[in-house]
Amino acid sequence: MFVQEFVRIEAPLRDVIVAFEDAVLPRFGDLLRDAWDGQGLETPVPYVPTAIGSRRDRDDGVAYAVSWPATVPLFPAFDADIELAEVADRVTHLEFAGLTHNPAVEPWSAEDRRVNRQSMVAIDRLLRSIATMVECQLKSLR
Repeated sequence: MFVQEFVRIEAPLRDVIVAFEDAVLPRFGDLLRDAWDGQGLETPVPYVPTAIGSRRDRDDGVAYAVSWPATVPLFPAFDADIELAEVADRVTHLEFAGLTHNPAVEPWSAEDRRVNRQSMVAIDRLLRSIATMVECQLKSLR
């Protein structure tokens, strides 16, 4: 299933990139685990081993490839991009877009649809956590 979520951060792109790389990337696995906490999974999600690719610079922002495996039942694997892009001088667009797959459930089943909905909620929670962490990092630098 394709998942796409976004949030806006009220700060210049260049500042958001620095805060994201300094504060978020080192804790990404923890943020990911916390985003899925309470989603009704049969087994608690342990630390999630994530692969984060090098920053890819674009004309209007940056992107990072991220992926992780399905580590426990009903916790889906993802291959996605996290993008930071300029909306305006002091507004940055943070977007997560990618494909999810859960090998523990039958495709197109009711359980698969439920896991997909849980994934959308968790990705929304992840992005909100990232935005909050970036904003706190920026405040501490002022």
